[in-house]
Amino acid sequence: VADEFVNPNHSAFQTMSNSVLTLKQMITGYWQSQAIYVAAKLELADKLAAGAKSAEELAKETETNAGALFRMLRALASVGVFTQQADGKFANSPLSAPLQKTAEDSQWAMAVMMGEEHFAAWGELLYSIQTGRGSFRKVFGEGVFDFLSKHPDQAQVFDAAMTSIHGKET
Repeated sequence: VADEFVNPNHSAFQTMSNSVLTLKQMITGYWQSQAIYVAAKLELADKLAAGAKSAEELAKETETNAGALFRMLRALASVGVFTQQADGKFANSPLSAPLQKTAEDSQWAMAVMMGEEHFAAWGELLYSIQTGRGSFRKVFGEGVFDFLSKHPDQAQVFDAAMTSIHGKET
């Protein structure tokens, strides 16, 4: 886990041009999206809904490594996803609140779907550009809808993600 995301206020980046800094943020953007995915998968926003908790408390609840979880939470707090309080505990922020599964505008399913199948498929974008073929099929051996028809848990997440985009009317 990276200790920090590319943060323009970090001393290591103070001498870089805006273009280089922006490009670095874009290159490493998947660090943030994957950390958000892990936070969603572990349901951290739900676990913080009742109030702030330490990384150790959350690690026990999620059966994860407290040190690694602390570093990820600190990195997410550095970009406004979660907050870190003076006592070291973490709490929800306006950006993490929609990661709760039951939030009105929940983005939990979108974060999970994008962090799992779609992240793996996008990792093969070069293959798609070189061949003109879909990378999802390369990674999973079948098209997305055939895959979803055989994987009901992922299909349920897909449906919830689509609802988060298009609204409940769909």
